[in-house]
Formats: sequence, C-alpha cells, structure tokens
Amino acid sequence: MTRGRRADSVRVRVTRGRRADSARVRVTRGRRAELVRAGMLALIAAVALVAGCGHTESPAVSDCSSTVPGSVLVTSDVRNGQATPAPHRVLIPEGSTVQVQVTSDQVVQVHIHGYDLEYDAAPDTPGCVSFVADRAGLFDVEAHPDTLLLQLEVR
Repeated sequence: MTRGRRADSVRVRVTRGRRADSARVRVTRGRRAELVRAGMLALIAAVALVAGCGHTESPAVSDCSSTVPGSVLVTSDVRNGQATPAPHRVLIPEGSTVQVQVTSDQVVQVHIHGYDLEYDAAPDTPGCVSFVADRAGLFDVEAHPDTLLLQLEVR
C-alpha cells in the first residue's frame, strides 16, 4: 500500500481461452474517482446523443395546395407498381422546404429515408408531406414495399 493513499482491492476475472484466472488489482481512491467520473461523462454524452437523435417534429401531411415561397414541389405517380416519371434524382438546396406529393392507383405507404417520414397515398387521395431539408445527403423516396420513386439530393 502506498503511503498517504488508501488502496482498495478489486477482484478481476481474466478469461484466456477456456480457462479463467482470478487476480487482485489494487486501485487507489483517486484512481477510482477518476474512473467513476469518466464513466459518468460517457453516460451523460450517450444520453445527450440519443436525445438529440429523436426527430420530435411530425411531418405536415397535407394536400400540397399551399406552397411556401421558395419551396420545392416534387411529384411522382405510382401505376401498377411503377413510378412515373422513372426514378430520378432531384437537387434540393439545404434548408429548403420540400413538398413530396405522390398519387397512386392503390394504397401505398410513402417513405422518405433519412428523414424517417411516412405517409399514405391512395386512389383519389394523393399523399403529400412538407418538411425542411435540413440534412445534406442522398435520400430515397419509396412507395413501400419496394418501389423507388425518386432520390432527393440535399446540398
């Protein structure tokens, strides 16, 4: 034991292959406090990261009849499981309001990947969602289960 510092023993189990060995490791109170602080900081950072990942705003599902000045309207039509126009890439300036309108001859669930937005489109009821493109990247817009409608390239 070091002079002036109290050391506690911690039993550690070390596994090598199939054999497990036990050993005693001496940890001073100061070192233990450092480890506890580091663990708490890591936990706080993880909680903050997870809390920041949640998208709390729900999309504004509408009929796309009102447009915001400077917004980008993107349309697609699904007939017999095929997208019209053919799947293509649409360039979106980052920070723009985007409206994605889909019409379909059957009920489909439209999903905008990366933004995790979902809404339904059905015959005689086009589906539309409005959102702010606040993340740069390439995002697929699909009619589930497996019809690619278009890609949004936000930059």
